[in-house]
Amino acid sequence: MASKPSPSRWTIKASSAASALVCLVVLAACAGGGGTADDEEDPGEGTARSAFAEGFAAGQEVLEKHGKGAAVRETVWGGCEKRAEEAGTGYPDDWIRGCRKGVQSFPGS
Repeated sequence: MASKPSPSRWTIKASSAASALVCLVVLAACAGGGGTADDEEDPGEGTARSAFAEGFAAGQEVLEKHGKGAAVRETVWGGCEKRAEEAGTGYPDDWIRGCRKGVQSFPGS
């Protein structure tokens, strides 16, 4: 004789399936538009990445104008920090990091 599952087993399975379905619906609703954060960013708004890029470009410019000694002046003597203050960026740490990397990286390497 085959035994039939008790009604409580079926109730548990049905409620588990319903819970899983509700979770999927909630996740889909919370997912938003599906675009990336970069798509929604205002291009004029400064970000940490753009601050790094600006600092790197400034560091490269200093390196091209003043040569290898610029790396020492900009990193040890605080030149990048002073330039970051002059730039007035919202992300000074990223700007300084970019400047130091730029002044130490020779173009084309």
